[in-house]
Amino acid sequence: MTKADIVLLGVSRSSKTPTSVYLSQEGYKVANIPLDPSTTPPKEIYDVEPSRLFGLMISPEVLYGIRQRRLNSAEKAVAGEYASIEFIERDLEKSRKLMRQLGCIVIHTDNRAVEETAQEILRYYEMAHPRSM
Repeated sequence: MTKADIVLLGVSRSSKTPTSVYLSQEGYKVANIPLDPSTTPPKEIYDVEPSRLFGLMISPEVLYGIRQRRLNSAEKAVAGEYASIEFIERDLEKSRKLMRQLGCIVIHTDNRAVEETAQEILRYYEMAHPRSM
């Protein structure tokens, strides 16, 4: 993770994986760090320069819709809390707190194409880390 050009942090279904794949195809080394209320992020995250840390944030309402659609009826019985609005709000609040603590750049992914999210990340990244020609 400390060798990555860009480190993406975010809750499940916030667009981390597709964004990291897109950025990787553009030639960047990307680490993808999932955040959830029941786990602690790797301690190495605190060693990453804040200008390389990007928190992907999504509104509770949009995330609720995504998670509800993702679970089929059998999964809702087992993992229904994952898609409940109360769980989602706790999940997002814990993530926001960590993102503030780390000083990472927060990118909102609500209703955005992966390419739009990636381009916003690259604008910030390239201002802090210009590529030599």
